[in-house]
Amino acid sequence: MIDGLSKVMSNQEAVDSIKGIKDAKSAAMHLAEAQMISQWSSLSFSKLGSI
Repeated sequence: MIDGLSKVMSNQEAVDSIKGIKDAKSAAMHLAEAQMISQWSSLSFSKLGSI
């Protein structure tokens, strides 16, 4: 699993999210993007709470 992805989604959620993607590189990119979006969202909202 991509480092930190388990903080964003379970193994089953990761598998389900890439089921239809045939290309391994595209599947890995999809998972990496999901991780980055989740981490960015968490960071942005945590900063809003300190305003």
